[in-house]
Amino acid sequence: MSDERIELDDDEIVDEDWYGRDLTGARFSRVRFLEVDLTEAVITGATFDECTFRGVALSSATITDSAFTTCTFRRTSFSMARMTRCKLLGSTFDACRFDSLVVEGGDWSFVGLPEADLRRASFSDARMRQADLAGAKAAAPVVARYALDSPASA
Repeated sequence: MSDERIELDDDEIVDEDWYGRDLTGARFSRVRFLEVDLTEAVITGATFDECTFRGVALSSATITDSAFTTCTFRRTSFSMARMTRCKLLGSTFDACRFDSLVVEGGDWSFVGLPEADLRRASFSDARMRQADLAGAKAAAPVVARYALDSPASA
């Protein structure tokens, strides 16, 4: 593990093996992650702004106090990942895997999760104001733990 913090703007990372990588404090802006293996990565206090994740494996990653603002996730695997107090404002998800994803706290407001299969995911204390869940599949106990407040109650 390196103490060097990564900062990238307007870049592309393609077909890289970042298995188990420590991305603590990393900052990415408008970076495209294409077919990148971030399995078991440790992502703490990192920021991703307007990034694209396509074919990325975030399986078993531990993601804490990180922000993914206005990011696009396509065919990304979050299987067995844990996200604690993360902000995903305005991010969109298409054809992603959420098997055994655990989300604790954080702000998922304005996210797009249409048609997402969330039946094996667990969300607790996560704010999802005006989230697009059209056609999403979720188990009743999971949905009950969303904070789906409307603008009038915010």
